[in-house]
Amino acid sequence: MNIIVAMLSDEQLGCRTRRERIVRYVMAQRIHDQVLRIYRLTGNNDTDCLDSLRMDMGSFARLCYLLHNVGGLSDSKHVKLEENVCFFLTVLAHHKKNRIVKFDHVRSGHTVSIYFNAVIVSLLKLHPILIVTPKPVDDECNVARWKHFKGCLGALDGTYIDVQPPLLDKPRYRNRKGGISVNVLGVVDRNMDFVYILHGWEGSTADGRVLRDVVNRPNGLKVPNGQYYLCDNGYMNCPGFLAPYRSIRYHLDEWCEGSHAPQNAKELYNQRHTKARNVIECTWGIMKWRWAVLRMDSAEAHVPDLDPNHRNLYADDQPADDEFVESVGPDHEWSAWRDNLANDMFTDWRTKPEEDVLVQSLKEIISTGWKADNCFRVGYLNVLQDKIMRAFPHIDLRANPHISSKMHSWKKQYNSLYTIFGGTGVGWNPTTKMIDTVDDAAWETTCKNEPNACTMRYKSWPYYDSWCEVFGKDRANGTGAEDFHDALNGVLHNESQPQTPNDVIHNESQPQTPLGPNLEDMDTTYTPRVEEVGTTSFCQPGSSSTTKQAKKGKRKKDDVVIGPIMEGINKFTDKTDSRLGEIVSKMGHEYELTRKCEAVFDIVNQISDLTLDEKLVATNMIVKNTQVLAMFFSLPENAKVGQVRLMLAGKI
Repeated sequence: MNIIVAMLSDEQLGCRTRRERIVRYVMAQRIHDQVLRIYRLTGNNDTDCLDSLRMDMGSFARLCYLLHNVGGLSDSKHVKLEENVCFFLTVLAHHKKNRIVKFDHVRSGHTVSIYFNAVIVSLLKLHPILIVTPKPVDDECNVARWKHFKGCLGALDGTYIDVQPPLLDKPRYRNRKGGISVNVLGVVDRNMDFVYILHGWEGSTADGRVLRDVVNRPNGLKVPNGQYYLCDNGYMNCPGFLAPYRSIRYHLDEWCEGSHAPQNAKELYNQRHTKARNVIECTWGIMKWRWAVLRMDSAEAHVPDLDPNHRNLYADDQPADDEFVESVGPDHEWSAWRDNLANDMFTDWRTKPEEDVLVQSLKEIISTGWKADNCFRVGYLNVLQDKIMRAFPHIDLRANPHISSKMHSWKKQYNSLYTIFGGTGVGWNPTTKMIDTVDDAAWETTCKNEPNACTMRYKSWPYYDSWCEVFGKDRANGTGAEDFHDALNGVLHNESQPQTPNDVIHNESQPQTPLGPNLEDMDTTYTPRVEEVGTTSFCQPGSSSTTKQAKKGKRKKDDVVIGPIMEGINKFTDKTDSRLGEIVSKMGHEYELTRKCEAVFDIVNQISDLTLDEKLVATNMIVKNTQVLAMFFSLPENAKVGQVRLMLAGKI
């Protein structure tokens, strides 16, 4: 009993203590902190406003203007409109809880909740301004990713937004990735502006089911006949919605140049489809990056219903109801139209007019002297860019990286083809512009010598003849390389072939067949003949005369074999000595010329009555011409001074 009395006494004491700890405040004491908070967010600078509210001060002011004049949001007795919007944007941008927001803004949690929902209602009334009317792609479109899809309105795709539904409803919200979310369908146009949004479907719902619900809704997505949106393989390929080919590589990271480029019409179609449809992926990515509430777990918000008499906001600009797509289902005519579209893309892609202009421009700049030895002069890429821009004013091709990358790819392909055609059993078909092979065994041998040949057999190379003109002189072919045996065979061939006056002019382009003895076929071993005289052999000891005859015959045979070899070696060394002598003489002449050029200024500098500019001009005039330089050093000292004065006067 005493324990119960003590507990009751402690509880009464605790209640009284808590009541004493309650802080009594006056509303006026908080006004200063509230105004200071709003000023720091929206009136200080763009950096603070952008970091806290994810928009600058100008965008914040325009949003407040629209909410007030269109959405009907206004100031209350204690909270101004700007502070209401700050509540809303803070929660969306950083996914802050009510307790954090009320502490930061020095408000009660009830106030934050009331005005947060008031901003949502006003924001929904802005949908005639924020939701746009899409425009289809027409024949005048020059955007690379969209010009191939005539009549396209944009792209659509669904995304998962994590939520926290009631415990009993969680199974319906669990998506295929294991998260608890809703399936939100978004439709955007080419400029990443939203056309339609449908939220609320449970995460376990398939994308195709959501799309059917969108089309069948009275105020759902309206797609005119003959126009369409791009979608992924999660949706059916049917009128109004163009999907890619299944079981064909699709994503952007699977495409690149070379062997990973599109190989047929379906692959090219999928590549261009994913480039265009990527606009919806970028839109969802930006939305989730900017507004943290879309990528965090949150309670499912209740969105107030709109006016039931509300119709589609752009119904007046659209055709009649019977001219829209009314259902989602398979259609063979639509699939055939997609096949024709893919084939047309592939045909146009193989004829690439930009590459034709690039090849023709390369030939033009080569004929005008833009190519020196085995490389082009500096700035040739900019010249090619100007020529392409004049032919295609609206194309987005630049010298770097587009033209330089194409030049590198072309030269690599030409080198591979040159190596392939150098093998046996492989040829060139000028009609089909493809590689011809005798059999698969010859091609396997070619692939061992050239690794890049594996993917080049069944492709067309329409620019190979032009590549031969552009890159043909740049590739080393090793025609002048010879070793000791090649040089010796050449000498023996020249000696064995009779010289006539008509043979003075020699055509090096025709292959020559050696007529003389070949070193590899020459028998350099000596086998003496055995002659029997009675029963005595020439090898028998004591037959000295026979031994001398054998030694004499061996010397004659050795002279026949070794003589031409030694003579060939002597001629080979003589040629090498003469060539080295020419090189040394040229190097000595250039060195002497350089030394004289350095000495010219020292001589001209000794003329005291000339200015520095006149000395430099005179030196430049002398060293520019080798004949004038030779004449200058052949004259005596006083004559050199006279030559300098005459040159400055313009008399010589």
